[in-house]
Amino acid sequence: IRIPSLLVQPFVENAIWHGLLHKKGDKKVVIKFEKYDVQQVKCIIEDNGIGRANSKELKQSNLKSEEHQSKGIALSENRLSLLGQLQSIQTELNILDLYDEQGNASGTRVEILIPIY
Repeated sequence: IRIPSLLVQPFVENAIWHGLLHKKGDKKVVIKFEKYDVQQVKCIIEDNGIGRANSKELKQSNLKSEEHQSKGIALSENRLSLLGQLQSIQTELNILDLYDEQGNASGTRVEILIPIY
């Protein structure tokens, strides 16, 4: 199965830089690929970081962050869309916030349905 270059990388990088960098204690990123159906594979990237809302708050408090506009996710979405069009298959990208039993942010999960070619 061929995975287009830089399709998964921005999400793994975000997990490290935005989810885990400011977390204390155990830090983990899990990357899994599993067959979804005959035409697609599902890539799952999951971290146990501080969560997107907490990361956004930290980013807004840091003036340097406002100067940088990340394009990695948008580029991955475009690549995925183009790949789906080429293969005539519906692609999917879901970014899910994870929470513990008390409702505190406990990480992020990204699910990408990638056409097999």
